[in-house]
Amino acid sequence: MYDYLIQGATIVDGLGGQPYTGDIAIKAGKIAELGQVSGDAKEIIDADGAYATPGWVDVHTHYDGQVSWDDTIDPSFSHGVTSIVMGNCGVGFAPCRPGHEKQMIELMEGVEDIPGTALYEGIEWGNWETFGEFIDYLGTKEYTLDVGTQVPHSAVRYYVMGERSLKHEDATSDDLSAMANIVAEGMRAGAVGFSTSRTAGHRSVLGDAIPGTYAEKEELVAIASAMGKGVFQAVPAGVVGDIVVEKWTTEQEVELFTEVARASGRPCTFTLAQNGNRPDQWRNCLDLVEQANAQGVSITPQIATRPIGFVTSLKSYHMFQRRETYLKLSQLPFDQMLVELRKPEIKAAILTDKDVPPDQPGVMANLYAGLGMMAPAMFPINLPINYEPEPGGNIAALAAAAGQ
Repeated sequence: MYDYLIQGATIVDGLGGQPYTGDIAIKAGKIAELGQVSGDAKEIIDADGAYATPGWVDVHTHYDGQVSWDDTIDPSFSHGVTSIVMGNCGVGFAPCRPGHEKQMIELMEGVEDIPGTALYEGIEWGNWETFGEFIDYLGTKEYTLDVGTQVPHSAVRYYVMGERSLKHEDATSDDLSAMANIVAEGMRAGAVGFSTSRTAGHRSVLGDAIPGTYAEKEELVAIASAMGKGVFQAVPAGVVGDIVVEKWTTEQEVELFTEVARASGRPCTFTLAQNGNRPDQWRNCLDLVEQANAQGVSITPQIATRPIGFVTSLKSYHMFQRRETYLKLSQLPFDQMLVELRKPEIKAAILTDKDVPPDQPGVMANLYAGLGMMAPAMFPINLPINYEPEPGGNIAALAAAAGQ
């Protein structure tokens, strides 16, 4: 007898074939039979008119805090994701010594723009210190999807080196040994990998580059070699484009990751994005990846299947948010601010103002600095939304046509 029998679904199996109507039998948490299924089941589900598809695996998420208060893990679950991996970009909440919660929150809030108030109030601090204890804590929860997590470099480095990690001091031999042991223990406890970030764009809310950003090759090799299993995940310098000044090019980073993967035997995956000011960069990186794999080194870029975008508006981030005149108006109630913004003299002042540096220059607070560069790739949102707009409809072209 099956546990579940899903009948009459339109099945899209992910193998490239045409959708077809059929049944799905499930037993002990696994698909036992597919097609025209006969047999009894403890529960029969009538799926006539519904689609049955494989779930998405999202390998780059930041639900590290949300797993404390949300067992649904939305919006991912409601969009068909059935497995997530968190602990990316080198940030997370384990290991964490008692009293160091504030530092971990400042890192996550700055890098991912997750409100610190939610992290302070929502995370069930005190249930873990080590990464193994964090894994055990996750095991006490029941989620709508499968949750995997990586050991984050920043948390490990701060746990071992304290304030020295924030000053980006080189790790001593004792530091390397301690970090390697923590990562090895985390992997044995059930982590799916280790993550690090090397872009200067990833900063805490205090404006500091996160621990591990400038780690030497020896540190990365020592940690990767201690993993024993799992994936080495990295965010390279250059991935956020020209918003920040980087220490290395993305091509140099790919060469570094190749050396780490070769020395440690661990597969490496890294974030790769297109830089509008360096249109050949991604091709150069893929060439290096191809060469590495031809030599038997496992290195794979993570590339989004659609352009990475965000909605910009007066209620979110926009290119005028740090102009002096706008900062003054932003203290007004929103409707009153709109009245002021419609005045020609206010518009003129904002357009001629200089940007005021943010008090807490995390990467998201600095996003305004890059929006002007992105104007040729930004488009107004109209209803219905056009997902394939003509090039002449971008913000830069519209501004030029209007003489602005």
